[in-house]
Amino acid sequence: LNENKNNTDDVYRSILELYSLASLQKDRVKKEIIEYLRGLTAEQFEDFCRIFLIKYGFLEMKLTKRGRDGGVDVSGLLRVGLASMRVAVQCKKYAAENKIGRSMISAFRGDITGEFEQGIFITTSSYTKEALEISFKPSCVPVVLIDGEQLADFMIDKRIGVQRELIEIYDFEQDLLWD
Repeated sequence: LNENKNNTDDVYRSILELYSLASLQKDRVKKEIIEYLRGLTAEQFEDFCRIFLIKYGFLEMKLTKRGRDGGVDVSGLLRVGLASMRVAVQCKKYAAENKIGRSMISAFRGDITGEFEQGIFITTSSYTKEALEISFKPSCVPVVLIDGEQLADFMIDKRIGVQRELIEIYDFEQDLLWD
């Protein structure tokens, strides 16, 4: 009986180790995704964001003409049930230390007000506290903020550019023999 308990404890520890290794691997993939995205040109990152949003379920996502885009890099539709919203996206491929501040979010919101119902701001860096606070203001166009970490998480969760392999774990249960 004691040997059986030790075996069960060993199996349990092994399973915990596997979960720990899987978590480390997920963190490694996340870091790899962010580094890859930061290595793209600005134009490539904008196109990546367009493709990402299409794979996430957005419709008719198009790149805007460079230069005179009015702060909008990608635009399209988000359909929710019978309703659809015009969506504007700004994409900023920045290094980790270059955070997006309040002024960029305010300027983007100003650029899209009256033409779009929803804004999305995607960056490979992160946002200042002030930018996060201003993203949703009453009576204003809401702006969803997606930073590099969240973008990598979304890619992993939706398996966009990511492959997931499941490992089966077996355990013998004597009681199941007699059910």
